[in-house]
Amino acid sequence: MAARQLESWTLVRRSTRPGSRRIDYEAVGDLQHLLLVNNAHMRKFTETLSSGIPVAHGEARDRLASLADLFSGFVEQTEALVADWEARRTTS
Repeated sequence: MAARQLESWTLVRRSTRPGSRRIDYEAVGDLQHLLLVNNAHMRKFTETLSSGIPVAHGEARDRLASLADLFSGFVEQTEALVADWEARRTTS
């Protein structure tokens, strides 16, 4: 089940061998790929949180807005970190 979840996140690729019923999984990408895939999921989660803000009231609205802001900042910082890391790798 965990392998299927990783496959849906494009972090692993399924492979089979002729004549075998066994399913093997192979890692896809590197740490950068993992961070970018994670950011895509965080961005979608942030959008979901943000969509609830207009219909929430009182403290719930404040918590949703705060969480959406937190996750949005996380995505921005992670993207900046990856960009900085890539720049340092290419200049080295």
